[in-house]
Amino acid sequence: MPGHIEVPERKLARTKEIELEVSTGEGDDEKQAKFTVELPLDIGSAVSLFGETDVFRRFINAHVVYLQGKERNKLSKDSKPRVRASYLESLGL
Repeated sequence: MPGHIEVPERKLARTKEIELEVSTGEGDDEKQAKFTVELPLDIGSAVSLFGETDVFRRFINAHVVYLQGKERNKLSKDSKPRVRASYLESLGL
């Protein structure tokens, strides 16, 4: 049975500051940068900050990418498991 999701007021949303990395991935001219963002610590805080529709859309998008990765591994001769995103581990997920 699904639990009840508590959605706090926006100013009470629980977040954590996380450092992310980004790169252009263009060989010799590759550029890299780090930046910090505030990410929600629970689903209620995410809904409070972004709205129910945005949270659901992002979930669907992430789930499709996950399912595509599983299928890609089935097709690949070299099916090494992908490395978990460090920001998920920083959030305890």
